[in-house]
Amino acid sequence: MKIFKKIYRFLSSMPLAITLLILLAAACALCSGIQQGQDLSWYVKQYGERTGAFIFALHADDAYHSWWFLILSGFLCVSLLLCNLIRVRQLAKRTKKAQDVEAILCEKENVSCGQVEDPKSLFEKMKMPAPREVRTADGREALAAYRNTAGIWGAWICHLGILLLIIGFALGQSTQEEYTVIGAHGQTKPLGETGYQVTVNDFRIDWREDGTAGQYTADLTVADARGNLQDGEASVNHPAELFGYEFIQNSTGWAADVRILKNGQQIQQETLCVQEYIPLADDPDIVVMFYNFYPNYDKSSRTPVAAGGRPENPGYVYMVFYQGELKGMDVLTTGDEITIDNQYTVIFENPSNYTLLVVKKDRFAVLAMIGGLVTLLGLILAFYLRPESMWAIREEDGRWTVYGRSVRGSVMFKDRFAEAAGPDETIREEGKHPANAEKDSGA
Repeated sequence: MKIFKKIYRFLSSMPLAITLLILLAAACALCSGIQQGQDLSWYVKQYGERTGAFIFALHADDAYHSWWFLILSGFLCVSLLLCNLIRVRQLAKRTKKAQDVEAILCEKENVSCGQVEDPKSLFEKMKMPAPREVRTADGREALAAYRNTAGIWGAWICHLGILLLIIGFALGQSTQEEYTVIGAHGQTKPLGETGYQVTVNDFRIDWREDGTAGQYTADLTVADARGNLQDGEASVNHPAELFGYEFIQNSTGWAADVRILKNGQQIQQETLCVQEYIPLADDPDIVVMFYNFYPNYDKSSRTPVAAGGRPENPGYVYMVFYQGELKGMDVLTTGDEITIDNQYTVIFENPSNYTLLVVKKDRFAVLAMIGGLVTLLGLILAFYLRPESMWAIREEDGRWTVYGRSVRGSVMFKDRFAEAAGPDETIREEGKHPANAEKDSGA
């Protein structure tokens, strides 16, 4: 039993939770500088053989699915949960005491006090709720009020929010689906192996007066395996939510229509994005690749005029392969054609932009969002709701001695108390309750 108590105390200790949080944050910060999802050869090329092998061995190439990320997250969640559980009873007692009028009348430490004629006006100036009329132990009239006792739970709620945030983030990263879809106007592309089909109905670029792009918008239709359809628009900073997936407009590039003729008769037509290729229908050994595109190309100097902008004098960079071997490469402009084996003619035309969509599905994003909101609530309660109590006791001369106490921010409370009581009233320094101070001195 003793060993279990030791383990429990260790796991529920705040130093352990802070240490785990620092380790997890530091590890994630380091891994954020490492390109994720590459193979071993890529890391060896970038960082050297030893460092690349070390990155791969620690699964830093896929940090959020690695064993160390899951272990650190699990221990941190257990630690935060235990830290919160052991404090519930203590906080409940503190809350009950803060709302107990008899306990309020016996407060001793960090008490401000002063004598006034009308105590209720002082309660109002201090923005306290209407005081309750009670009696002291010796039968004197008394008034008592309290407020902001919910602030006692601020740190506890903040820790709970952090716990939910970590769980939501860890589970989300571990189970998240992510795909990339590249499509030009009218194209239909599969969404990975999910069974969904994504059709790009339209892709628009809103141009500014200076010729730069202002906004990119993709009009999408997504179909599931049963033929159900959902439509939506994805633009920069405004994803589309379709079938539980988030379609994010990530970037764009160029596409063109490619027509293939055989002896003057068209046999194929397809829209290709840059870096895509098409094998000839009746001779698959011959492959035509759309390698690059220049919106404005100077044919005489054989140089691109500008890297971006609207196409005015387009240049299409093509490659032709036969059985995987490069046979030709050049730049075509409007009206140019490729002739292959004196029977095939390839024409590039109608340049347009394609959309590059990043598609994500995070089943635990809502949990992480709830954790963030709970954390924010806890911070508000902890920093803006300071538990305060005030009580007043009628003296033999008919005047009232008013006392006040704040659990946090006692200096500011004292200043407010003095200002509310007014310059003509006597305000004592913070310290022990005057009546108890007399008892302690043997009076």
